[in-house]
Amino acid sequence: MALRTLFPTQIYETSLAADKGWAALHEEILDLCLVMGEEDEAGIQWCADNHYPGYTSYGSINDLPLRFPEFAELKRILDKHAAAYAKALHFNLARKPRLDNLWVNILMPGGGHTGHIHPHSIISGTIYIHIPEGASVMPGRFIIMIRRGSSIFSAEAP
Repeated sequence: MALRTLFPTQIYETSLAADKGWAALHEEILDLCLVMGEEDEAGIQWCADNHYPGYTSYGSINDLPLRFPEFAELKRILDKHAAAYAKALHFNLARKPRLDNLWVNILMPGGGHTGHIHPHSIISGTIYIHIPEGASVMPGRFIIMIRRGSSIFSAEAP
């Protein structure tokens, strides 16, 4: 029997907490997410129809950076980090990667996501804005994964 490495994980880490203005932006985004979870009637209905354990804007709001300046600023930050990640992995790209879709998920206790892929993405990620105590995820992390190779980008949030 032989063991060999296949698709090694490349991890890039940085702290969003050190970014100028991140603490205030973080709180503004958290507040927006909570308001959306209470007021986005189409999203709430989508969650009920699809038995989603909480709230997601996935089925209702697909233009967060255009609607809210806070999400536009978050997009700017994430685009910068995705570009740094792509550069570190020596991607040969015609242009810098950019975030083209963003949505909010608020999971209830016991809720979770099933495995899934984003087939039209070269980089896919998650930023955890708030993690309740005792939750079983990487608290305070921003994670980006590339398709084909399982590389991960991680950045700490406060």
